[in-house]
Amino acid sequence: MFKPADDFVSNKVSDADAAAKNYVIQVNDQLKLEVYSNKGERLIDPNGELMNNSSGTASKDPSLRVQPSYLVAVDGMVKFPMIPAIEVAGLTIREAEAQLQSAYK
Repeated sequence: MFKPADDFVSNKVSDADAAAKNYVIQVNDQLKLEVYSNKGERLIDPNGELMNNSSGTASKDPSLRVQPSYLVAVDGMVKFPMIPAIEVAGLTIREAEAQLQSAYK
């Protein structure tokens, strides 16, 4: 009872997916950033030195590494490596990605 057929395929976007797509960045959000070259080389922290485990040593196991995060300050700005501070508060994630792509060119 109330079970869809085995071959049923929903084309509805889930509420969680829609919310994530339309999320607006706010003050005090923690953002994570990975920057790669066109050839797939990591540009920020290429040796994984910032991704230390709790003992302070770099881990060979990627699941144990802690990726650095960047705080959105009260003025809406965030400081990422290699570029000047950029205002992201009030932008959707996609809008912020577009600004960061432009800044990192």
